[in-house]
Amino acid sequence: MLTAAILAHSEIEGAGLLEEIFQERCIPYETIDATSEEIPKAEIYIAMGGPMSANDNKEWIVRELEKTREHVKAGGHYFGVCLGAQMLAKALGGTVKQGRREAGNYAVELTEKGLAEPLLEGLGERLHAFQWHGETFTLPERARLLARANGMNQMFAYRNALGIQFHLEARKEMIEDWIKSEPFYAAGAGKTKELVLDEFIQNCGFYGAEAREIFGRFLDRAGR
Repeated sequence: MLTAAILAHSEIEGAGLLEEIFQERCIPYETIDATSEEIPKAEIYIAMGGPMSANDNKEWIVRELEKTREHVKAGGHYFGVCLGAQMLAKALGGTVKQGRREAGNYAVELTEKGLAEPLLEGLGERLHAFQWHGETFTLPERARLLARANGMNQMFAYRNALGIQFHLEARKEMIEDWIKSEPFYAAGAGKTKELVLDEFIQNCGFYGAEAREIFGRFLDRAGR
């Protein structure tokens, strides 16, 4: 049976819908605070978001980058969201840098490789994406770029790893917590916090459907 570890970096950025999917499939998992706890051995790593940067010179970030690199290079399965995607990119030789701040709903365009990617089959040329980030990443060598938006990379694959800049996992109460934690963040993206929450409410059905398709197929692949 598959074993999985959810790598959390913030109390308010948990696995959300991804955790529900684990439970529905009866896949055992543990959630650890990657900022203070040792990352255990597991067949699947799910790395979540957080307010920090993959470039921060912190001991736990260096350890997680090393663990991520070793895990993915050895053929392990990895699913990174927002900070998790940036950590994956940096661990594999890409760079993380300041990008255009995004908050709320955006359309993400699949690339030619994205349209041919089995994990995204049948989802159309565009995805509904809830964004909450200010940094972006460059593509590691030999990685496949699957989606872009606003001139930034939004999704990529490398071996058995998938990095997604946007938040498929979010629930309404999570978005409310993010807004409370950083009440002026949305303004940096040219939006009000009320608009960001309204965009989530209007589009959460799309996010949930995409999460179940993409993460479900990721788990199917890991279980083969």
